[in-house]
Amino acid sequence: MKIESAGIAPLSANEGPTEAGHFNGRALTPGANPAQAQITLAELLDWLGTELQTSPHSEQRLQRLLDGDITPLHERRVRLP
Repeated sequence: MKIESAGIAPLSANEGPTEAGHFNGRALTPGANPAQAQITLAELLDWLGTELQTSPHSEQRLQRLLDGDITPLHERRVRLP
């Protein structure tokens, strides 16, 4: 069986946040244009590293992503019933 990636479609202007809030020091308002609040992957990972309780293993994965290693994005875990 061959599985193909469908990819991720970019957000359109009307697919902005549905609730007001803050992310990485930026205010998000309903209907905001996502293109106006672009952040880098490094900024997102930095925010995740400070906002989420992480284990040393998770921190290592975040650091690998920051260093450009995308292997953690392709790893899969299977839940047993």
